[in-house]
Amino acid sequence: MIDWGDLHLGDPATDLAAAHAILPPAVRSAFLAAYGPVDEATWALARFRAAYHGVSVVLVAHDLGDATLLAEGLASLERIAGGGTKPARPA
Repeated sequence: MIDWGDLHLGDPATDLAAAHAILPPAVRSAFLAAYGPVDEATWALARFRAAYHGVSVVLVAHDLGDATLLAEGLASLERIAGGGTKPARPA
């Protein structure tokens, strides 16, 4: 069975949000070097989406009283706030 539910041509900022939420700021330059060109607007939107998701996770975790999820959400927000390493401009 193949699930085609997520198959679409979407905004790269949606996928790049994970780089902000999961990766420590110190390795984002290496990530971008491996990923390829990303314009500043897309990178900024990715950071915003990561922050929006992180805040949502924290709010839900708080409402549920889920300490583990809350800790993960807060850790994600700390990584996001740690820096928005700018993508290298294409040559």
